Amino acid sequence: MRFQPSNNFNLNFNSGRFSERFNLNWRVIPSLTLTASGNTREEALATGLRFSHSSRNFFALASATLDTNSNLRWSLSSRLGRLKLNHRGNEIITNSEFSYDFTRRRTDSDQHLLLLKYETRNTNRNQDNLASLGWRYRSGKRAGDGRYLWEVDLGYGIGSQGSGMIASASTAVIPGVVLRVRYQEVSVTSDEATFRIELVPSLNFQQGISPGESRFERLRQQGGLLISPFFDDNNNGKRDSSEELYLDQPELLLILNNQSIESFRPETRGNGIYVNLLPGTYRLDFDPSGFPIDWQAAVDAYAVEVVAGSYTPVSVPLLLSYTISGVVTDSEGKAVAGARVEAIETESGVRRFSVTNGAGVYYLERLPQGRFSVQINDQPVQSGEILLDESSEPFQELNLQQLL
Repeated sequence: MRFQPSNNFNLNFNSGRFSERFNLNWRVIPSLTLTASGNTREEALATGLRFSHSSRNFFALASATLDTNSNLRWSLSSRLGRLKLNHRGNEIITNSEFSYDFTRRRTDSDQHLLLLKYETRNTNRNQDNLASLGWRYRSGKRAGDGRYLWEVDLGYGIGSQGSGMIASASTAVIPGVVLRVRYQEVSVTSDEATFRIELVPSLNFQQGISPGESRFERLRQQGGLLISPFFDDNNNGKRDSSEELYLDQPELLLILNNQSIESFRPETRGNGIYVNLLPGTYRLDFDPSGFPIDWQAAVDAYAVEVVAGSYTPVSVPLLLSYTISGVVTDSEGKAVAGARVEAIETESGVRRFSVTNGAGVYYLERLPQGRFSVQINDQPVQSGEILLDESSEPFQELNLQQLL
């Protein structure tokens, strides 16, 4: 059952064989949401809040909950350009990971990250910690279920229990199985060297259906969305065989009915992102902070209809995005404040504009590929023709002079 009197408030109630659950979200202001949840199995009620903020190069999502059993949980996810911070914890354990991504533009190429991690564990007798510095490699290609074909971590840790090397590797090249190997000379609670080999089943049938999976059993009463963001290299609005999906961190990109997609418990598979939903009409938006660098969605939002018994496919083309910036001056070379700078797409007539600040600086952002003419206060400028194509740099500088 779902109760949603407005876009800022919703209450979900679910009843199953073993428990009854509810989830409440109240968006007080655009950046702050109050939450409440409970279930009969754990006999606990939890209240909390969720804060989010995003701009062109910065994103932050923080949440905290406290339940009637005195369990406190919190998390923080933040990104500034290529820098990322992920932190989560409770009254016993905390985990923090700071990373820098060296990957350029596309996510279908190999990924290299520099990692700094810090873990703590507080028990009645001990307060242990472990800090580590390392490198992570992820292959650009993925298996059919969305997992990386190869992933390797190599680092060195120093903590309360000692110091030593930490290394791991996993592969999904064997169909239906993920093989993981891990060796570590120190952990947050021990200085004993350990070596582990794990085989994790990952069987999929009919584009990702696995045996006994309740997600597909619930489809008889519910419906869902299959969201497939992809790199639309040729700008034709449909996915061609050579165009890769973008499935990294959907919780940063997708917003459903003014909530992060994470609150709907999405599942990423090789052909997209599955979300179970009750039948009805939903609004799907995109947070600009979640786009891969220099890419944007062709459409800002979708209205999608969910029907019982099936997944509604939503194909999301991602287009290359460009930014042009510069200074507007007058005939004497002085900066012009408050000038309206417009880029007008020649073919469609679509306009993008920016107003200069006190230093005469303007920013024309999220420009698609195409040919543009530039105007200042509705007047053309010299050298005001711009051509943006796949060979163009994503950020360009263009200083303009206002004509009398």
